[in-house]
Amino acid sequence: MRIGIDIGGTKIELVALNSSGEVIYTQRGSTPKTNKELLKILEELINTAKKETGEELISIGVGIPGILDPKTRVSLVSRPCLEGTNVADDLNKIFNVPTRVANDANCFIYSEFTDGAAQGYNTAVGLIVGTGFGQGIVINGQIYEGSNGFAGELGHIGLPGQSAEEYNNAQECNVCGLKGCMDTWLTGGGLALLYKIRSGKKANGEEIVALADKGDKHAIGAIDDLATNIAKGIIAVVALIDPEVFVLGGGMSNIDKIYELIPGKFKELSIYGDYVPVVRKAMHGDSSGVRGAAWLPQMG
Repeated sequence: MRIGIDIGGTKIELVALNSSGEVIYTQRGSTPKTNKELLKILEELINTAKKETGEELISIGVGIPGILDPKTRVSLVSRPCLEGTNVADDLNKIFNVPTRVANDANCFIYSEFTDGAAQGYNTAVGLIVGTGFGQGIVINGQIYEGSNGFAGELGHIGLPGQSAEEYNNAQECNVCGLKGCMDTWLTGGGLALLYKIRSGKKANGEEIVALADKGDKHAIGAIDDLATNIAKGIIAVVALIDPEVFVLGGGMSNIDKIYELIPGKFKELSIYGDYVPVVRKAMHGDSSGVRGAAWLPQMG
């Protein structure tokens, strides 16, 4: 079996896949505060998976938030329990199987590239539009991280094409400190802000979607604005990478209406004539990241 692990801000998720890519075991634990505690929890989760399934462990993949040094595989910007540690090396020493670590957004798109919404394409970009905004890139079957491991870190550059009104209403990012970066707009918080600008009221993403379904004009308008902003983000990626397919993940990717809106927004805002990118919803949903982690070691 292949084991994939996703280390989040509050939880650790483990999934075990058989040779056909089917999930045969899942387990969750709480994210600790220290390196030592993290390694102990991971060892316990993996040993429990081995015991419960009775399967031979052939590889381990780990998805983590933040940026990794491409040479040392040490997390540069991440959770306290991960800073300065090479979790792949640590697990390899314990279990002696191929072990690999990657950014969680890269794990997400690698899952969809392997057997999901991007299967059959050579170049694919995953955009996670959820609590935060992340991007992962796969080119010719390999995750592309760039020479310093920073490729795809679009969240903390400004959203292209912001109007003066949008910029004035934009929030300062609590990560990078910039005002109006993509991480503040292409997220659930961004949708809430768009709704507040239109209505003067507060609501979260789930509530806004429910209001839109009931015909609330402000909620409908906010979702339209979100689709516009996603299209702007896609335009920026097309200018740099021009992938064959985009796959959306995260909570906002479950708003079906945005898939109807994005193509028209893209054509309206871009300079690429009749070209419209292929934009798909993640096939594996919230499980894409941890499944992608499980597939990591097969890249070699």
